[in-house]
Amino acid sequence: MSASSGLRGQCDVCLHANNSHTTAPCPANRCRNRWKRCQVTGGCFRASNNWTYRMCYGCKDHPAAEDSLDFGAPRQKDVTRAQKEHFKQTGDAGGQTSGGELTSSSPPLQSSSP
Repeated sequence: MSASSGLRGQCDVCLHANNSHTTAPCPANRCRNRWKRCQVTGGCFRASNNWTYRMCYGCKDHPAAEDSLDFGAPRQKDVTRAQKEHFKQTGDAGGQTSGGELTSSSPPLQSSSP
């Protein structure tokens, strides 16, 4: 697969060219959010030496949908304005941190203290 997606500008999260990203619609019913994956390997998110693709934007409403994504669409669209605004306001794009975790994962289960 080519890394040239045709998207213009640069990614708000990793600052790589959008042309080096692919996007996929969230597979959840009636969800308008998109997932955005950086095709630059081995250095995306600066602190990473991981040679796999990194997720810049994820669907904060459906983080578990990551396993069902299809990045093979011939025509690429960028993430929604709402996702970009949420990232500007909170710094949480729902994608991966430099350690590789999704930032919008479910909160940890709280154990009861004896």
